[in-house]
Amino acid sequence: MSDVIDVEANLQRSNDVVELSVTNNGEKRFGNESKMVEEKNKWSSDRRNIQLAHPFATQSSRAVSAKPSKRNLPKERRARSSIVARLNEEILEEETKMKFYKISKFNFFVFVLPTFISLWYSAAILFPPEARSGKWSFVLWTNGALADNKDGVPSICPRASICSEGFFQIILITLARLTAFASYVTVGITFATKMHSMIHFFASTYLSTFAPFEGLHHIHKHLGSAYAGLAFLHTIVHLIRWGIRKELGTQLTTQTGTSGYLAMITMILVVCCMSPYAKRMKWMTFERRLNVHWLFILLVVILCFHNKRTMIITLIFSGMWLVDFA
Repeated sequence: MSDVIDVEANLQRSNDVVELSVTNNGEKRFGNESKMVEEKNKWSSDRRNIQLAHPFATQSSRAVSAKPSKRNLPKERRARSSIVARLNEEILEEETKMKFYKISKFNFFVFVLPTFISLWYSAAILFPPEARSGKWSFVLWTNGALADNKDGVPSICPRASICSEGFFQIILITLARLTAFASYVTVGITFATKMHSMIHFFASTYLSTFAPFEGLHHIHKHLGSAYAGLAFLHTIVHLIRWGIRKELGTQLTTQTGTSGYLAMITMILVVCCMSPYAKRMKWMTFERRLNVHWLFILLVVILCFHNKRTMIITLIFSGMWLVDFA
């Protein structure tokens, strides 16, 4: 215990000497300052060694290496810490609300509203031809095609590839048409989320308060999967309807049918190569998956032969992406 007291006394004298070594005007100096700092460091080291050798040293000597706990903090400091923690929680909660509000606005104006308009346009064919000339003409933008055939069976038959008779076939063609028009919106946003030059430009404008530019890659991933899902459902519904009408062999040999199943095969490759299952395969490196993902260019070419509307929409968005990429 006497060793501890002697070291503490020497350490205190060293502190006093070092504090007096330099005055305010820097003129008076006492002794060699560097030598006194070395002695102080030596006494501090001796003090720590003695504390380890004397477990019954005083609390003041053990406090040198002890970390301050929350209980030992003054009440004022604990109060300030709690206030800061509460403010951080409020700021985080406010940022979360603003981010949710931002994403909600973006989803509504960029995805929900265009999809609703596209689906409503596609649904006009499900009305009778005379519906557009009546009081609902302002909401029907194309002529209807629902009518009774010569046998009195409800049918929709504007062209051979979508000709449907009976309620079940009409339900199938309705699903096929709705999934097709919904996919037009998803393919447009999927291309737009990879227009990096446009994104970097608008990220420094007022639009950054509206669009979540920092999360467009996740939107690209989810909407790409949604586009593949819609295309798959569209293909299955057509195959079922052609099977019911016993036209499967005939329709698959047409330009629309051939381009349709070729596009579906290409779509599966493009989407699955970036799926979590492909990432877990050791032989599927990132470079290989990226090379397979570039098959979307082949998909664009195939879709241009599917039908006129699909060709126009695909060329618009893929052309915008190509200009941005170049």
